[in-house]
Amino acid sequence: MPKLHIGRPLKGYVCNSSWSSMDIFDHRKLFNSLLVGSFLAGCIALAWTVLDASSLPLGSPTGADMLLVFAVLLFAHEGLHLLGFPNAGLNSHTVIGIWPQIGAPYVQYLSPMSRRQFIVALLLPVVILSLLPLIMVAVGTGAVAHLSWISVLNCIGAGSDILIVGKLLSIVPANASVMESDGKLYWNPSI
Repeated sequence: MPKLHIGRPLKGYVCNSSWSSMDIFDHRKLFNSLLVGSFLAGCIALAWTVLDASSLPLGSPTGADMLLVFAVLLFAHEGLHLLGFPNAGLNSHTVIGIWPQIGAPYVQYLSPMSRRQFIVALLLPVVILSLLPLIMVAVGTGAVAHLSWISVLNCIGAGSDILIVGKLLSIVPANASVMESDGKLYWNPSI
């Protein structure tokens, strides 16, 4: 079963110096993540308005409504990352945490996985929460326009995921095993 943790993401089990590393979380670069996420959110919002002029209604939600949607979105986003981990994250290598210093939930896998699987885990929230509802409206398979705001807002939070995928594709060899540990991504092409 996954471990529960309150605090900064844990240090994983990097075995030796044959592993290369890069920073994947630097709170000083949070602005870059917000820029990427905001740009993607703008593109998705434009797509929603082109496909369905009645999407993205503003209405007058209460503060409690907005807080509830935000909390559900955060946990759904992290839960989808979890499903991308080996065994859908349901093993002892998985950590489900809350980082109080930045006010965010997170999931972490403390054992090596393939680069491809890590990329899938990173992209699942964008695909399921942001793109799938949009595609469903585009092909006319249901009334999911009420998911338009979730689709757009999820993109803002996915900015760091997109940046990490870009780093993985440009730096880490395709056959490498990767592992997240203490705010860094480690990889070893020889495993």
